[in-house]
Amino acid sequence: MSFRRTIATTLATAAVVAMTAACSPGGDFSESNAATGVVVQGPNRARSGELKIEQAATAPPMPAGFTHLGPITKITGKLTDHVTITIPLPADFDAQQLANLRIMRHDGKSWGAILPQHVDLQQRLVKTTTSEFSLWGLSTWDVEQAAADFLAAHATCSAAAAGGSSARWASSRSTRRSPNAAIPP
Repeated sequence: MSFRRTIATTLATAAVVAMTAACSPGGDFSESNAATGVVVQGPNRARSGELKIEQAATAPPMPAGFTHLGPITKITGKLTDHVTITIPLPADFDAQQLANLRIMRHDGKSWGAILPQHVDLQQRLVKTTTSEFSLWGLSTWDVEQAAADFLAAHATCSAAAAGGSSARWASSRSTRRSPNAAIPP
């Protein structure tokens, strides 16, 4: 009888601890938006005040070389720790695009590309952690376009320098003696 009582007491204590953790400020939260499918999860201690998740009415255009996928989500609220943001993959996303998939975050000035920390192709979800809210979305990165843009910009600089413009290149004595600059150890 004492063995049964010990088991029952242990189970009851575990249940109370689990419920207290889930309902207390030290527990976890999970909030979502049905229109965008975005979910924000984390410990209650990570957020300070209200959290709002909504589809962005307008959003700045993606930078050159990035193709926007799905809706842009605006997440507002204050954070004191990291949380996980889960973004659904659009229906037209193909697994062959996975290597070029990026999570995009707009900081109020420009878009930044983030590699996903977790991708679940079966459930069609992408996850990353953050300690700041803003505009969030998905994109694919066109590596060939990025390389072409880089080469075009480099060719413009080289042409301006070769054409006798006022542009000047600073170099050390060692780089003037050889066609390639030395690589520091």
